[in-house]
Parts: sequence; structure tokens; C-alpha cells
Amino acid sequence: MGNYHTANNRKNYLHRSDSAIFLPANSPENPELNALAFNQAGDQKRTSMLPRVVVKPVFTCVLLGLSLCVPTGVQAEDRTTQEQLIRELLEEVRSLRERVEQLEAQAGGKTELPADTAVTEHEPAGKPDQPAVVDVDTAAGYPRGGTAGYTKTGGSGFFIRDAEDQFRLSIGAYTQGRYNMNWRDSSSGGNDFSRGTSMNRTRIFLEGKYTDRYSYHFRLNMNNSENAELLVGYLNRNFNENWSMRVGAQFMALSREDWMYAQDVLGLEFSPNDFTFAVGSSVGFQPHYQAKKQRLWFGVSNGAFGHKEKFPSTSTADILLTSRYEYQLAGENWAVWDDLVGRRGREHSILLGLAGAYQRDWKDNSTGTSAEKSSQLIADISFNGDGYQALVSGTWLWTDPKVGQDFSNYGLLAQGGYFIAELWQLYGRYDLISPGDMPGSQDTFNALAVGVNYFPFSWTNRWKFSGEAGYLFEALDRTIVSPSGSLGWLASDDDGQWNLRFQTQFGF
Repeated sequence: MGNYHTANNRKNYLHRSDSAIFLPANSPENPELNALAFNQAGDQKRTSMLPRVVVKPVFTCVLLGLSLCVPTGVQAEDRTTQEQLIRELLEEVRSLRERVEQLEAQAGGKTELPADTAVTEHEPAGKPDQPAVVDVDTAAGYPRGGTAGYTKTGGSGFFIRDAEDQFRLSIGAYTQGRYNMNWRDSSSGGNDFSRGTSMNRTRIFLEGKYTDRYSYHFRLNMNNSENAELLVGYLNRNFNENWSMRVGAQFMALSREDWMYAQDVLGLEFSPNDFTFAVGSSVGFQPHYQAKKQRLWFGVSNGAFGHKEKFPSTSTADILLTSRYEYQLAGENWAVWDDLVGRRGREHSILLGLAGAYQRDWKDNSTGTSAEKSSQLIADISFNGDGYQALVSGTWLWTDPKVGQDFSNYGLLAQGGYFIAELWQLYGRYDLISPGDMPGSQDTFNALAVGVNYFPFSWTNRWKFSGEAGYLFEALDRTIVSPSGSLGWLASDDDGQWNLRFQTQFGF
């Protein structure tokens, strides 16, 4: 029996079919023993998983019992003795098996063979109750894993990402449907009341990252004129925790309001000041620096609304330089300035902003005598707290036309909102836009607007139901503000104009 402790004999031993121990199983006068034998044969996988110190004595005893068995011709009393011996051996095996099960339970259900212990021919390469799983993607060479879901970020919540969250794509969209009413007087006797619906804008977002260093943003805009355009499409490179840079079609940091998503402005539309002075989206690059209390942008692009430019260029500018600096006079959380809404639960904060821009066109006019230049300066201060936000902004625009003298225009915006309940907000806005010393006899634009917002969800501005009423004191045709259905003010040569608008904004 000691020979079975050698490696070779043990290997041959373990590869031997256990059915050899059931010689008496075919005996018709031993049905109980026959059933016990077959049950034991079915458990050979567990027996082969016993530690070496358990496996070898058990099978040694079994073989000893087999050596005592004789084929045909043995005496009846010898057969009875042999069957009794085998029954005792099987009882011992069952006892040892129960002991192993107890040890497995104490060890967390895991039992391993010694390194030099072979597995029987009947043992699969894996635990019987845990079949091997083949990752098809991994086998085919694709990255393993990945997740899709929704997160309450307030922006584009649906996302797809890999298992390591290195690659990520967020998908979102929203639309704005309005019902508009406008009352105005006209000295020419034209229609003084207009009403109708409009889908003012629909925007689709695809944004995410390839790594923590590289991110991207695409924004498709569709408006009520049935036009579709790529409004934003840029690549962002993060250099470190303070510095980053965007390259591509993007909004240049200048006016704080123009920097916002349309879903995050205070009212149901951007202000008349923004419609008059904003530079919109253009194509270029824009480095950005952000620290604990201050941040700075500097941009070089192809001019106001340059994202519309085609080749060959027909734009009115060759270059636009922009810069904006912000400093938190109170507070240190930049996230509270991501919108103009001012939700409840925010800390008291004050933000000071200064911005400037210079635009130049070197293309000659029809006479080839001059070039167009313009500059803009903006100063603003914002207040944010628990359920409120207010903004006061002043703008100076200087223009040197190709024909005629240079002139200046001015703008003033004052607005604020307050949450009277968790999801209900009241707001008001005043716009003043002065022609300054612009040639002609233009009037100053003065308009008031008041409204109410209802946000169905406290964690996103993408869902918002709004009602707004406005009054314009002057005749729009005599101001430097252009008529606009989106703005709510229509062409009129008589003083006084009212509007009443309702908007449903929703998305995902």
C-alpha cells in the first residue's frame, strides 16, 4: 500500500475508473448495495477533489477491498465477507465525504487540489456548479464590459461608457414649443394683433470623452425656419487640473448670458441685449484657466457667428479676439454659475465678470479704401443664493464702419428670479439698449418682462414650463433692435407693444 504514495502510482490510480470498486453491484441479491455503489460512482467528482491526505487512504482501502474480491468460483461465505467489507469501505468513504463538505463550507466552498495531484478523466476543467463563461467580445478582440444608463446630471443624462469609464458618450436633446400673442399699434393701419405657435429651437447633444485628457461636444440646432446646423463641434484637451483648451466651433466666452445653454437662461428666451450684442458661435481655439476663486478664457476665432462661414469666405470678419475674466467675491463653488436660474439649496455667492472683444476685417470694400473694426467691453455682477439669482450687466460696443464715422452703442440688462416654492419661480427682466452716437435718429429700446417658471424636476432645467408677459415702450422700428418672433417683438412704427407667451420645454 505504501507504493501508492509515489507520484506515478498515484497518477495511474486517480485515472482509474471508480466503477472497478463495484464488482458486486451486478449481484441480484444485493440491490441495496448496487444502488449505493452507483450513487457513490456519481460522486466521483467530489472524491477527486479531496486533499491528497484524504484521497490516497480512501482509494487504497478500496483497492484493498477489490484485491480481496475473486471472480467466479469463490465460495458463498467468502462472497458475503467481501460484500460486507466493501459496504464498510463505502460507509467510510461517505463519512469522509461529509467531513470534506464541512471543511468546504468553513473555507467558503472552495477546495483545491495540490499542485501535483492530477484530475480524473471524468472531471471537467471547472467547478460543476460554475461552468466556464466565455466573453465573446474579449475573444473577438473587443474591449470587455461596458455600461449604459442615466444619471441625474441636469444635462444629457443618458450615457454609454466602457467598464473603466475611460470612454464615455452622453446623449441628450430638448425642444421648445411656444404659443405667442402680440399687440401693437401701427400708424400705417396694419394688423395690430398676431398670434401663433412656433417650435423655437430643438437641440441635440452628443458629448463625452475618449480619456480624461480628451473630451468632445457636438450640438445640432434646428429652428422654426426649418434650418438645421451644427452649432457646436469642438475637441477639448485637459492639460492639468487648471488648464484646458477647446478647438473647433464653439461659443466664445464674452457675455455671461450668451455663454449659457438656452435651457438654462432665466426666462423663456435670451434677452434683447443678447440678441443685439452677442457674438454667437464661431470657429477657433479657446484656452481656459480655472482656479479656486478665479477663471479666465482667451479665444481666437473667425468672427461673430463664424460657425456659419463657408469657403470661400463671405463673412464680415477675418478674426475675432475674445477674453473673459471671472472672480468669485463670495463663495467658491463654480457649479452654481452654470445657469441663470438660482435653485434652492445653493450657497450665497457673488461673481464679478469682465470681458472684451476685438473684431477685424481686412477685406477691401468696393473702393478698396478702408477696413471694418469693432470692439466690445462687458462688465457684470451676479448674485446667487438659496433660491435666487440676479444679474446686472453693462455692454459697450464700438464700431468703425467701412463707410462713415465710427460710433458707440450701449446696453444694460438687469434681471432676477426667486423661487417661491421648491419648483415654482417668479422672475423679472429690464432691457435698455441705447444707439449712443450712432448716425441717425434712433430711439433707446426700453422693455420690461415678468414671468413664472415651473420646473417638474428639482435636478434639471431641461424640463420647464413658462409663461411671460412683456411691454416695449418705444416703436421697435426706431431702435437698433431687429424684429424677431423668437424675441417676441415685431415690427412697428408706433410706441407701445405688448406680448404674452407660453412655452413648454422638455427633453432628455
